[in-house]
Amino acid sequence: MIITDYASLVTAALNNVHRSDAALTSQMDRLVQLAEQEIFRELPLLPLEASVSGTTGSVIAYPAGIGQIERLSVNMYGVDTTLDYVSPAAYRPSGTGQPCSFVVENQTIILIPAPAAPYSYTLQYLADLTPLTSVNTTNWLVLNAPDLYFYALNVQVAIWTKDTEEQAQNIPLYQRALDSVQRKDRRKQFPARGGLQIRPRYTR
Repeated sequence: MIITDYASLVTAALNNVHRSDAALTSQMDRLVQLAEQEIFRELPLLPLEASVSGTTGSVIAYPAGIGQIERLSVNMYGVDTTLDYVSPAAYRPSGTGQPCSFVVENQTIILIPAPAAPYSYTLQYLADLTPLTSVNTTNWLVLNAPDLYFYALNVQVAIWTKDTEEQAQNIPLYQRALDSVQRKDRRKQFPARGGLQIRPRYTR
């Protein structure tokens, strides 16, 4: 059976355990959610990279659906400057000037120091993957890695049905599919050939 969306994923998992009774089918929304939580924690995927640009005030609105900030830069006098992240515990207001860092508080990005004049900025981030539901029936991952979804859901079904043999069979299959997706994602970060040089990241 080809898995392309929420309904076909659920059907495939039910067929795997040869059950379609109401006791199990009534749990499938929750089991899909648990499977996704396990997957999403492991996969900051390049296809989910996004960016937003604008003009700074002292704060930048947090984009909807953001999962993780990758880079925040401001353009000062024609030069893009990457800002350093500062933890909220270390944040101290410091007047105005050219921003050199930022902190995230209450879903708001605060520039440090506050800009003395407007600057254009670019925020690059990893977007959250939209979960599958009976309403949102598909997403990037189920179309590109249906086996990962399938095995992750099988594990959750086995846990709920207390089928330790089925659970033991599907855990390594899930891990293998997860490793494969992670390797493919890493390969996308580098060109296949050319004058690429990888150097240690400078640390202060």
